[in-house]
Parts: sequence; structure tokens; C-alpha cells
Amino acid sequence: MIQRIRRKFIRIALIILSATMLTLAVVINLANWINVSGEMRETLSVLMENGSARAAAGAGRQGRTRRVQNTLDESRYFLARLSQRGGVFITDSSRVSGSSAEELREVIGRALESGRETGRVGNYLYLIRKSDETGAGTAVFLDVETRLDGLHRLLLLSAVTCVGGIGIAWLLVELFSGKAIQPLIRNAVQQKQFITDAGHELKTPLTVISANMDALELKTEPSEWIDSTREQISQMRSLVNDMIYLSRMDEDGAEQIRETVDLSALVREETESFQAMAEFTGKTLETEAEEGLCVRGDPGALRKLVSQLCDNAMKYALDRVDARIKGE
Repeated sequence: MIQRIRRKFIRIALIILSATMLTLAVVINLANWINVSGEMRETLSVLMENGSARAAAGAGRQGRTRRVQNTLDESRYFLARLSQRGGVFITDSSRVSGSSAEELREVIGRALESGRETGRVGNYLYLIRKSDETGAGTAVFLDVETRLDGLHRLLLLSAVTCVGGIGIAWLLVELFSGKAIQPLIRNAVQQKQFITDAGHELKTPLTVISANMDALELKTEPSEWIDSTREQISQMRSLVNDMIYLSRMDEDGAEQIRETVDLSALVREETESFQAMAEFTGKTLETEAEEGLCVRGDPGALRKLVSQLCDNAMKYALDRVDARIKGE
């Protein structure tokens, strides 16, 4: 039992810790994504409002915050103008000097083919704003490769941290779980010791009472009171033995018998001993056991179980008791 409690404690602790760490990782990555995506949209809006890289930089120095200005200074972007006849003219590509005009035109073409005003093509986030129905307008393309790499690195770092943290936590919980449940272990040991001691102490007065009943019967005639007392003594002994048996069965490492048992025959044998009791109490006891039904277990424990069920049925059933066992 102690080992089961310890494993359950470890499992619950790891589940709580894992859920907490995963929640924190999700919140951190989600907050970072919201912040970065908002920053990228703001950069696109600034560039679109000012119409050129130089004008955007000037507006950043005059009316924007230092954060926006720093973002503009660190960003790679280019601007394009769309003519009424469907022509495309790159108006400013100074911040993407490493890319050729053909590559930039290909990015613009893919953005126009998508039919959306905003989106992403490769590593470029774009914003297209048309001035009229003829197709004329302005397009801004922002290179977000660095920002996406940062998002991916944070996601990977979070995942590695979660896995590593859970592994370290599992090791620490495994090492210190014994101390955490030490009071429970102590209480369980004391409870088992009390049951064992009480069982042995109860056997002595029961033996004395049984001997006194035998002596009394020798000096007097048989009496229903003596028989009733003996019956109660027998029941008390059975209860004490069952109490000690269950206490030992609950111990970790206790030897448990596992063998193939003909459950059908066992049920028939145990219920047969209750036939006389059923007739005496005016009840009908019927046994229906499927042939050849076998299980692996402790024969003694199974007999006690069937006997206890029959005894309860004799006490609390109305007129008829059915003992049925079927394989499913």
C-alpha cells in the first residue's frame, strides 16, 4: 500500500508540475508572438503611412517613440508602387541591398497573386494598399526572417526547458517522496501494528470464554444460551482472523498466492454449505455456475469472498437467493 501511495504521490506531483510548466511555456510564447506580430504590423503601418524609407525614418525621429525608431533602423524592408496599368515599380530597396531586383519582383508578384491585402510570402510580411479600383497603390514588404527565427528559438528553448525541468523534477520527487509521505507511512505502520496486537489480544479472552462454555455444559444440561454464545464466539474468531488477514494482505511485499482455481466448483462448494441455513430461515438458495470457469488467484481469499457474500444474502435477502457465476 505504501508503494502505491508513493507512486500516486509522484504521479500527481509530476502532473501538476508538468501542467504548470507547459502553461507557463504556452503563455510566454503566446505573449512573445503577440508582441512580435504587433511590432511587425506597426512597422508596416509606419512605412505605409510615410511612403518611403527615408520619410519613415524621419517620422520615427519626430513623432514616433524610440522603440519604433529602433525597430525601423534594424528592419530590412522595401517599398513598391503599383500603377494603374498593372505595372510594378520598386521605389526603395536600399534596406535589402543583398537581394536582386528579380527576387524582389518575384516576391511582389506572389503577393499580388494571393489577392490579399496583407499576408506573408517567404520571409516577407507585406501590406498592400490600393488607392482606387484601377489597381494603383502602394506595397510595403518587411523581412521578418530574424523575428521568426527568434520565435522559433524561444519555442525550442521552452520545449527543452519543459522536458528538462520535468525530468529533474521527477528525479527530485523520486528522491524525496519518501520523506514527504513519511507521516503517512508511520500512521499506516502503527495502524497495522494495532490491528495485529488487537487481534492477538482478542483471541485470548475468546479462548477463555469458549473453555468456560465447555465447562459449563459439562455441569449443566445443553442450553440454547450456551449454543448461542458459542456461535457468537465463532463469529468473533472469524472476524478477528479476517481482520488480521486483510491487514497482512495490505502489506507491501506480502506473499500472495496465485494459482489456477476452478471458480465454478468453488462457488458450488461454498454455497452448498449454506443450504441448511437457507432452509432453516425459509429461503430458497439456487446456485448456477458455468462449467469450466477458471481464474488465477488465492483459493482461500476467494472462498472467504464467496462465503461472505452468501452469509450477507442469508441475512438480508427476502425469500430467494441466486448464486450465479458466468464467464464474460
